[in-house]
Amino acid sequence: VAAAAQRAMLDVVKEQLAAGDTSGLFSLLGELQQAMLATVAHSVRQRDEINDRFDAKWLEQQAAAGALTLAEVHNLMLYVARTIEGWQAPADAPAAAAWVAEVTGLVEATAGDDLGPFIASHLPDFVGRAVDNVGAVYKRIVELQEELGRQRAAEEEGGASSSSSAAAE
Repeated sequence: VAAAAQRAMLDVVKEQLAAGDTSGLFSLLGELQQAMLATVAHSVRQRDEINDRFDAKWLEQQAAAGALTLAEVHNLMLYVARTIEGWQAPADAPAAAAWVAEVTGLVEATAGDDLGPFIASHLPDFVGRAVDNVGAVYKRIVELQEELGRQRAAEEEGGASSSSSAAAE
């Protein structure tokens, strides 16, 4: 259900962009930024770095003022992709590396493009993939926490039965 909802949302954003409305795109970028910040909530340094390098509101202001450049969008895409790749679990690393290579190839192939058509053609799908990849990181974190919880419970149970056995002697 979530994947279908995300696809529908990306379709709406693409339609908005085709009509010259960027509000949905910048809202999606803001959600991606917040998801990335939540993923590294434990690290002030990483949160500060994300806030320094990825500010959706600033990007929206730059776009509204006609000051946003393709180079800035390309740099953001590369930063986001490489950052998310660095967070991936080893099991997900090959897929993440392939995505970064895809993004890098796109950036290189579109260096001379006009900003508006580039954004409309490529940024919604990029944001969708980035959200999916942050979701994969989050899923692995939750799985790891659950596994650690099971291990702790087993250790405590083992310790409790050892204690009761010793007390019975």
